[in-house]
Amino acid sequence: MKKLIFISVLLLSLLFGCKGYKETAFDPSKLNVINTAWDEQGNETYIQYETPTVSDGIEALPFKIKLPQTLPFETDGYKPTIIDDLENDGEKLLVTFRAYSKEENPDHPIIFKIRVYNFNMFPPQPKYYDEVKLKNGVIGKYSSTNLYFQIDNIEYHIHIFGLPDDENSRKELINIANQMI
Repeated sequence: MKKLIFISVLLLSLLFGCKGYKETAFDPSKLNVINTAWDEQGNETYIQYETPTVSDGIEALPFKIKLPQTLPFETDGYKPTIIDDLENDGEKLLVTFRAYSKEENPDHPIIFKIRVYNFNMFPPQPKYYDEVKLKNGVIGKYSSTNLYFQIDNIEYHIHIFGLPDDENSRKELINIANQMI
């Protein structure tokens, strides 16, 4: 009888102890399929999803992402996230976050993009990039309104279209990256 009580208590402890556990696999159940590709046998090899909300996209991912809250222009916020499952297995993901400036200037729109990869995509030619120091010892690679950096095997590429390639834009990108670390 004591063994039965002990086993019951142990099982209940395990059950309730795991209640706060977050799934670490990609979960596209709340996402909308917007594009697919197939191989010669008719098997899906690639799926592109759009998320109903940015938080739905972040929750679907098997890794954590911290989005910057302050951008160098006024925006209505991030648009629905695009998630590319490059091999249709949830293992190789490309995630794109976008925000657009509120100012309606068709000649010079400002577009902010964050692309996140959970696979090796870091720029292969370091001679074209300047190394920059980010928060917590993270090293980034900067080139012409682009900044690449890596945190816990997750690679980030942030880019601002429509800003001049100058020291101010460089500082803005570094500030944005530091918000994400």
